Amino acid sequence: CYTRALILSRELGHTAGIAVALHNLGQLAENTQGIEAAAPYYAQEIVVRREIGDDRGIALALDGLASVARGRGNVAEAKACYDEAALRL
Repeated sequence: CYTRALILSRELGHTAGIAVALHNLGQLAENTQGIEAAAPYYAQEIVVRREIGDDRGIALALDGLASVARGRGNVAEAKACYDEAALRL
C-alpha cells in the first residue's frame, strides 16, 4: 500500500505525498524489519521534507533518523537529531 502510494506520488510529482509515503515505509520497515531497513527511507524523506520546507515533516523525519542513530548506538547523533527536531516544532 505505501509502496504504491510512493510510486503514484512520484508519477504525479506530488512531493508532499512522496515524503509521507517514505515516512510510512520507514516506520513499517522499522517495526517489521529493524532499524537498518528503515534508515534509507528516513534518509530520503528528510531530503524531500527539506526541499519543500515542511518544518513539521522535517521534525518527523529527524525523529526517524534519531531512532536509527540510537539503534546504532550513536547517542550523539541521535541527540543532534532530537535537538534539531525540537527547534522545528
